[in-house]
Amino acid sequence: EESEVRIKIFNMLGQHVATLIDQKKAAGYYTTKWNGVDANGNHAGAGLYLCRISAGNFAKTIKMLLVM
Repeated sequence: EESEVRIKIFNMLGQHVATLIDQKKAAGYYTTKWNGVDANGNHAGAGLYLCRISAGNFAKTIKMLLVM
């Protein structure tokens, strides 16, 4: 069964920084990496970010530390 999967990065002010995945995916195990670049192609500053993961009825937010 496929569901809509979204992985988005936000700064600590809640502003959208980047979208890593926004597509339908079949159930399974996947990996992705964030290269520290925002949606405009600029390098994001070092610091704390929030990663919002959602798939179907599942949603979770985790903290990430970007170190340069």
